[in-house]
Amino acid sequence: MDDCIIIGAGPAGLTAAIYLARFHLGIRLLDCGSDPLHTHPCRLPERISGRALLARMLAQAEGHGATREAAEVTGLRLIEGWRNGARSGASAAPATNPGH
Repeated sequence: MDDCIIIGAGPAGLTAAIYLARFHLGIRLLDCGSDPLHTHPCRLPERISGRALLARMLAQAEGHGATREAAEVTGLRLIEGWRNGARSGASAAPATNPGH
């Protein structure tokens, strides 16, 4: 069962997936697989491309149990009481790059 579904496997989505999966939550990353056009802000000792950084982050998230699914999300719909039949709320907060 998914405890959290993250839309987008860029730096923000993968960081969220790594942290949440480390707490043994069921994480699913939905990503359309578009080519990363950004550079990363991390200051790493070795020179690394944005694509290589994302690959390392994805491997780390998957190592903690997160799964990536190729999908294009075109809309969101809130369903009340979706978790184990219990009444609970959910929210969506998109982390998007306004330049895309």
